[in-house]
Amino acid sequence: MDEAAATGDRHGPLAALRHGLTTCGTRVAVALACDLPLVPAALLRHMAAEADHHDAVVPRTAGVLQVLAAAYTAGCLPAMARHMASGPGPVHGFLGAVSCRILEDEDLRRFGGEEVFLNVNTPEDLARAESILAARVS
Repeated sequence: MDEAAATGDRHGPLAALRHGLTTCGTRVAVALACDLPLVPAALLRHMAAEADHHDAVVPRTAGVLQVLAAAYTAGCLPAMARHMASGPGPVHGFLGAVSCRILEDEDLRRFGGEEVFLNVNTPEDLARAESILAARVS
């Protein structure tokens, strides 16, 4: 059994992030949750470039860290492991132990602002996302 399978139930997304970062074979891994379809590729590229200078690059919108739409480097691995060893906790719990660049609302405006982090989990969310996309096209 691999580590991700063994720890996933206790540590959820953090175990997945750590496993992905360990096995991706690249210097930077950009995580993007499947329910965030409006995050633009330009923002993902920007975060990956910012990771040249930081261990993690994480957007924060309306005071909420978007840890599942962020860039991470191998520099995060020891802090992730320590955080996981201390027991279940929030995904962002390790960020204070690494060099983390927080992208604030003013940094995100050029990429579309807060709406790009719309979680699409319900039919109503999907209708809103479709409306946002339609407004961009027209």
